[in-house]
Amino acid sequence: MIRILTLFFAYLVATVSFANEIIGENKMHINRINPEGTFNTQEFGYTSVIETSGNGRYLFVSGVFSIDESGKIIGNSFSEQVNQSFENIRKILQHFKVEPQNVIKTTTLIVNHKEEYLPVLHAQNKALFGDSPPTSTVIPVPRLALDSMLFEIELVIYIPNP
Repeated sequence: MIRILTLFFAYLVATVSFANEIIGENKMHINRINPEGTFNTQEFGYTSVIETSGNGRYLFVSGVFSIDESGKIIGNSFSEQVNQSFENIRKILQHFKVEPQNVIKTTTLIVNHKEEYLPVLHAQNKALFGDSPPTSTVIPVPRLALDSMLFEIELVIYIPNP
């Protein structure tokens, strides 16, 4: 009987230890990395690589674009649409009660892309993400879902468990 109780106790201790190791302290870790020997992309408002660890969940946000609550496209210029799109991103972050630093990946689609558009995008990235930019890809496209859309941005957000 003592042997059975000892084995049961040992099993219980091992299970609890293993569970604590898996659960941890629910701390999220996001490491932004520009590998040695590669171009430092942070001056352009994005990070080359992000490594996440810890307990959490991911949000995959469909393309955010320059639209208001009523469904009206806001702005006729690239700059106006980028500004409104980033305002919409801020609203999404507020809804989920997360900081911009939780955004770990963006994919940006730009209609008839020109290099002169990049400073507008970089300025918004810097304003929102500061020194903790996400990884980022910009993809030029001939058009988006609606004729009046010039800009769209998808997000991946990492949220730690409470």
